[in-house]
Amino acid sequence: MTAQSPTHVHVWCYAHILNLVIADTTQSVIESGSLFNLLNDIAVFIKESYHRVNLWEKQTQETRHRRLSPIGETRWWAKHDALQKIFGHFGKPDDGLFVDVVLTLEAIEKREKEKPAVRAKARGFKECLLKHETVLTAQIFLRVFEQTTPLSKYLQSKGMDILSAHHMVTATQDGLKSIARDFPTVKTAADTFVKQTNQKLEERENNTDMEVEAELPEKRAKKRKGMAGEIPEDELQVNAEKSYEVKVHNVILDTVIEAIHRRFVIHGPLLADLAWLDPRRFSQVRTVSLPSNAFQNLSTRLLKFDSRATVNNLQSELKRFAEQWERLRTSHVDDYMTRTAKDRSEEWDEESEIVTKSCGSCKNCPLCCYQILRRFNMLSDAYRLLGLAYKYLLTLSLTQVACERTFSTLKFIKSRLRSSLSANKLEMFMLMATEKDILMSLDSDMVIDRVAEKSDLLRKLLL
Repeated sequence: MTAQSPTHVHVWCYAHILNLVIADTTQSVIESGSLFNLLNDIAVFIKESYHRVNLWEKQTQETRHRRLSPIGETRWWAKHDALQKIFGHFGKPDDGLFVDVVLTLEAIEKREKEKPAVRAKARGFKECLLKHETVLTAQIFLRVFEQTTPLSKYLQSKGMDILSAHHMVTATQDGLKSIARDFPTVKTAADTFVKQTNQKLEERENNTDMEVEAELPEKRAKKRKGMAGEIPEDELQVNAEKSYEVKVHNVILDTVIEAIHRRFVIHGPLLADLAWLDPRRFSQVRTVSLPSNAFQNLSTRLLKFDSRATVNNLQSELKRFAEQWERLRTSHVDDYMTRTAKDRSEEWDEESEIVTKSCGSCKNCPLCCYQILRRFNMLSDAYRLLGLAYKYLLTLSLTQVACERTFSTLKFIKSRLRSSLSANKLEMFMLMATEKDILMSLDSDMVIDRVAEKSDLLRKLLL
């Protein structure tokens, strides 16, 4: 493809890239891999027998969270959902199902009708959950997911552009860097989890003596046998908590930061050129001269559409447009709906990070710039090249989530029981499923009237 079209831009799906970043992070150390394998195995273990499901439903007090979530490699948020359902939020374990899970496993272990292999497996799962190492690793990833999940949700939404996505990726990376060496906060969250969980276990009327480990077990340093005439060295004491911080916590955070940097910088020069089209940088364009290499990468891609799209011409049009921007932005532009992320200065929580707002009065995004150029008919002569640059920016696709969801919808519609659907009916069902927003906005009475017009029999039955 590059040989046939050297100037083409292949943008990998940002949502897929972030999923690969999470996959790299969860496989960086043994402790992280063990944690997510444990969560998946427990969910599958309970679901594969209706006797175990009955025990689980008896123990579960939260009826809205009765189903444990298995982890699928191709499902976004699967790891976060499975982890949060059992351990709750970072430092706030109140809404987690940890106590219900360990009590269910203990009930399975004590059930004499179960096979010895099943009871032994339940005991193994329970003992792994009660380890302090498991709690610490869970809190680390809950903290990481606090940063990455809002980004993941945004990258799967509609109405975004590559600049906004790149800004969010950068902000997420900066947020992860700020907590990269903050292990004491993770330890405090783990201690809070242990304290509240042990208190809940004592309050339950199950006569259980289970408790979550309050600290990591100390590892005794291995003594090396000394040879005759050898001068002995001082024995180094191994601190379990410090060793965990260096070998697990720091490695996990370094891996996710490095993976984001490595996987998202493939189009760095092009994004640097497109960043100058952001109206938030127009004040810098007016006061400081543009770098000599600004639009150099973008120019090579636009020359295919217009031979006048040289670096000097693009810079000249941007400077003139930036000087007139304050006057042009006072004009009225038709509103349009867009989905965007809250500013990083605001408090981010996982339920309110993506907002749908009416854009048109913000005059602070590339789409608003293009709308103003089009409204005043400046795309033909005055800012022809700049309008072409904005078109290029706004049409760059950075996600294929809609395509992936369409295939998933097809799998649900054309199931094993509906394998003989005709092509016309399948197409109609697919259209209704993928465009559900439009379908729900239709007036039911109008649809009934249209159907009733098809024949006299339908008119008698429906009207």
